[in-house]
This record gives sequence, C-alpha cells and structure tokens, in this order.
Amino acid sequence: MSRIIRLSRHSERFAASGGIGALTTRRALGAHSLPFWELFLRETLQNSWDARLTSSGPITFAVDAWTATTAQRTYLRDFVLTDPPPLLGLEGVLEDPNLSVLVVSDTGTWGLSGPTRADADPASAPGGRSHFVDLVRDIGRRANKGYAGGTYGFGKAVLCEASAVSAVVIYTRTLMNGTEHSRFIAMAIGDDEYSERGVRYTGRHWWGNVVRGQLAEPLLGPDAEYAALNLGIHNAIKDKTGTVIMVVAPRSPEASSSEGLEQITEAIAKAASEYTWPHVLPGQPESIKLRVTHNGIPVQVLTASTDPRLRAFAEAFIRCEQLAQGNLDAGDAWPWYHRKITSGKPVANLGTLAWRHWGTPGSSVAGGEPSSQIALIRNPHFVVTYRDAPTDPAGRNIAGAFLAAPELDGMYAASEPPTHDAWIPAKGVRFDPARQVLRKISEEVRGRPKEDRSRSAGEDAPGVVSIASALGILLDGETAIGDSRIPWGPPRLGRSEHERADDSGPTASANTSWAASNGRDQSSGKPTGMPAPAADVVGVPTGAGGTATPGTPDIPPSESVADPNVPQSRRRYLRVPTVRLSGEPGLLMFDGAVAAEFPFTLSVMNGINSVTLSGGPSVFIDGGRETEAPLGAAMPRVLAWRDLSTDNIFPGPELTLAQPTSAKWSVIVSQLSDAAVGVDISVVSYE
Repeated sequence: MSRIIRLSRHSERFAASGGIGALTTRRALGAHSLPFWELFLRETLQNSWDARLTSSGPITFAVDAWTATTAQRTYLRDFVLTDPPPLLGLEGVLEDPNLSVLVVSDTGTWGLSGPTRADADPASAPGGRSHFVDLVRDIGRRANKGYAGGTYGFGKAVLCEASAVSAVVIYTRTLMNGTEHSRFIAMAIGDDEYSERGVRYTGRHWWGNVVRGQLAEPLLGPDAEYAALNLGIHNAIKDKTGTVIMVVAPRSPEASSSEGLEQITEAIAKAASEYTWPHVLPGQPESIKLRVTHNGIPVQVLTASTDPRLRAFAEAFIRCEQLAQGNLDAGDAWPWYHRKITSGKPVANLGTLAWRHWGTPGSSVAGGEPSSQIALIRNPHFVVTYRDAPTDPAGRNIAGAFLAAPELDGMYAASEPPTHDAWIPAKGVRFDPARQVLRKISEEVRGRPKEDRSRSAGEDAPGVVSIASALGILLDGETAIGDSRIPWGPPRLGRSEHERADDSGPTASANTSWAASNGRDQSSGKPTGMPAPAADVVGVPTGAGGTATPGTPDIPPSESVADPNVPQSRRRYLRVPTVRLSGEPGLLMFDGAVAAEFPFTLSVMNGINSVTLSGGPSVFIDGGRETEAPLGAAMPRVLAWRDLSTDNIFPGPELTLAQPTSAKWSVIVSQLSDAAVGVDISVVSYE
C-alpha cells in the first residue's frame, strides 16, 4: 500500500581526504560547439539507447514539456524538493505559478538497474549493470563502460545544466531478480561548493530516504509509483521498464529570458531529426520511436520519410550498409557513387561511403547556401557529425554517408570528445582511422568521374554513352557540355589575324555550341563547341537584322547597311549578345521525367532592348553527334529556360527577353534513356 512520504535532503560533504566540487562535475563534458539542446538530446537519447533491452531495440524515447499544475507544483515543493539548500534558488521557482517542467522518458530499456550504492560491486547485481549508480552517484564514466554512445556519468551534468535550479527528479522501473522494481529519487548539482556551520559541501544534493544521515536512498515499489503519479510522470512508463527524468524549470545555460517551452521543444525536435534518422528509415521497422510534445501538442520531428534532405542521407546510409554486407558492388550507378574506403599502411577496411548530387545548379537550402555534406556514422547508428564536402562546381548539393567499419568502432570512438560530436585525428599515432578516412572522403568526393564511371559494375560497354547512367555529373571536361569521354581543349584566346581570317562561323546569328563531335568540326577539323571570345564578336548596327561574323575586328560592317545621312562619328553599334557556359550541367526531374540542365551566362551590352535565344539539342553517338532523329528514334527537346537569379521558368524552345537584366540562366533539355545529350544555344535576334 502506498504512502505519502516526505523526502529528506542529503547534501554531500567533502571527505577528510578531499573530493570533487559540483562545478567540476558540471564541467565533465568539457568544451563543446553544439547548441545546448542538441547536446541535451544527444546525451539523454544515447543513455536510453545504451540501456535497451535487446541489441537492436526498439525503444521509445519521448520529450514532453508542460506548465506544472498547482497540485504538481505543490507536491514538488512540499514532498520532494524539501528543505532547499543554499545557492540553488529553489524557493522562488517552486512558488512560481508558471513553473515549467521538461520530462524525458524511455521504455524498452532496462531502466536504472543495479545497486543504489556506489560502493557496491556491480557484479553482485543481476546482469552486472550499474545504470542507477552511473547516473545518480558516480562522476564521469568507468573505463569498462566502452564507447557504445552515451554515458550515464556525463548525462547527469547535461541534465542539471538544463535546469535553472540544477534539479531533476528521477523515476524508474527496472528488473531486480526477475521482477519489476520501481525507484524514485531527486538530485541537484549546484554551480559551486559552499560552506555551512564550518563544514565544506561539494554542492551535490539528493532527496530520498536518508539513511543514518549519510546517504539518500530512493523510494521503492508502491511508494515510488505514488510519488511519480503525483507529479504526472507515472503513465510515461506504466507497466513497462524504463526511466523518466523531470527537469525542473528548464532553460539552457546561455538562454535569454525569452526562452520558453516552445523554443526548447522545437530545438530538441530539430536535433532529434538531424541525429536519429538512421533509426527511423523508410520501409524499415523503427528502432527508436520518437515523440516530442509541448503542453500535449506534438512537435514535428522530421525523418527521411518527411524531409527530402534527410531522405538523401538515409538512402546513402542504406547503400553503405548494403556495400558493407556485400549486397552492393563498389562503383557508380546513376545517381550514386559507392566506395569501400581502405587504408594503405596497414591495409585495413575503414568503412563504406555513398553519395550523390541532388538538386539543380544554383539550388540551396534554408540558410541560402548550397549544402554539401557527408554524414559520419558508426556503430550506435547515430550521426556523429556532418562533414562539409567539396563544393560542386555547378552549385548542386551533395548528400552522402560514411559508415565506419564495425571492427574499428572502438578506434573511431576513441577519437571523439565526451560529446561524441566529432572525429578528431590523433597525433603521433601510427594507425589512426579517423585521420585517414577524413582525408579519403574529401579526395573521393572532390575527384571527377573516371572514364568507366558511366557504367555499372559488370555491365557491357554500350555503343551509345548514356548520361542517365552517369552519376549526376554529365561531363569530364571543364567547359564542354555533352559526352564525358569527348576531349575538349581550352578556349583559344589572343589568336593571330591569320587564324581569325581562317575562321568560319554562323552567318545568321551569334551561336554558342555546347555539343560536339570529338571536339572537332568534321568538315574543317577546327575546334568546335567553344564559346567565341568576346573580342571575336563583331558589332552590329542598332535595329539591324544583319549578320554577326566571329573572327573579324570590332568595327562597323559594310557601309551599305548603315544610314549614309548619319555622320560616321554619330553611328551607334551594338555588340552581339554572348552566351557562355557557367558551371557544370546537372540532372533534375522536370514535369515528372529526367532532364538535363545546362547553366550559362548571357552577356548583353547596354542599349539592347530585347534578345531572343534558341536551343538546338543533339545526341552523341559513336563517331559524332546527331541533330536529327534516326528512323524510329527519339530526339531530345528544349523544354524550358530558367532564370537562376529568380528561379522563374519559361517553357518552350525559344526564350525572348525584353529589357534583359539577368545574366545567370539555364536551359532544360529532355534526357533520353540511351544517349548523352548536348545543346547549341543561338542568339536568334536582338535590337
């Protein structure tokens, strides 16, 4: 039968031989760069995962925040956090009618099992577990706890840091000798040590059944359950094993007075989204069931099923697992790159890497900048960190994952700080997998595709190169658009007059070709496919529909075109608008189908009121390119044009601009399933 029991406070004295003050305990996590509520989420969730009943879960993990009822606040003041000690500020907080609480709970775990005294050998308890002592009593972490993820020793620091009064209430249900066993206790870790009546105190406090003035033991059984019921936390783990931790008056250490429960729960939900998605994969059983609420209202936690960015990371992670299990071959299969990362000396498997480009040239994320990241993951399958990847020249995002080799998990973990949020290369170590893999990831992602990367492993080389089977990179050259195997030379600037006189070019428009036959015109043998240098484009009189002939000096054309009544010095000539490649092409989905997008820069001189561009797509085949469809074959089409500065789309094969101002554009061309596509862009007319 349960009783109403008033807990007593026990404050820790310094032993005659010395001890550790509360401030040192709170600094156990050391310096870190994580936002506080992300650190809070990581540490508490890792602790819950470490205590899971089975190796693969599942567990439930919930964060619920609410304003305490009058009955809950009164019970907390009069029966739990009694006889407030100096420095904590409990008195004022417990009288506040707007007192808030933040409650973290888990089920599917062992709960806080093991002895309740720190001087008892954990081996004497069933299973040898010591979760209660690790969280409630000890400081730091014992060496034999390993590196699974979180550590209860450091968990107490972040829990008390999250409270404005450094206090938490703990309720747990665990198994003792095969039967479920409830425990209830409260604790606080103050900001510093203090002295009272000539005695030094460490600043650590516990509320429970105080035994001979030396130790506060937890309430047990029905008494613990009744106390939890009065605080509204009993049902969180009703009839299950698990743990509930109530943070009293939550606030982050650096918080302003405006921080409320809504901001706190949103920050925790965001952290959970970024950190836990490997446990909530589409089409697979959830190993962690997550919930965040504010005053009973759910706060959305994004997953790979609801967020496109996380979906890209999740797909990469799944491929890493398949690659590690031998169910996927290393190599490239559009739009993915797959790699097994190995070290040289000594030869060792470091892990698996998968990544892809996603989005379109110039695309960005919420912060406004393109996001190119590789998620680093090891055995607990939480994201250690997101490592920035080399920027894609076309402005596309890069999303990928690296999964550490399980046999090296301990070595990767040893490179992490207590917060488990980075891999820090070691100095003076002969074999450091963290250092090697960070370098190799950058090398792999930065490198351009090699000659055979357009083919899947074991696939016969097709007669027609297929961009759709490439890995999101359409070419291997610096400026050309088309087949990644066609060599391209650099632009030929500063040519002699003899070379210019020998040039031939379009006679009805200024034309930039981004499609080529082995980089050479088949009739003349001259380089093709390169934008003409600005110095090679001739001026054309205003309003004239005459010719623009590359390769002639920048002087007026024939006098027969000009008005003889206008003095020569008053004649006004306009330079032909030019089109130049600006970045690499990419693949995207357009109207439900795969299309190729070619970014370019449009240069228009002052005084031009309108310009019309036209696109002429082509396909590459062995020996050259085709601009007309063979019998029974399809040809690519110009689908639309995109203003990269505004993201506006203009459908159709031609683009007419009045008063052109934007310089950054792209043309979108339908992508064939069995051919590499290119495009010629022509300035049809201007005035």
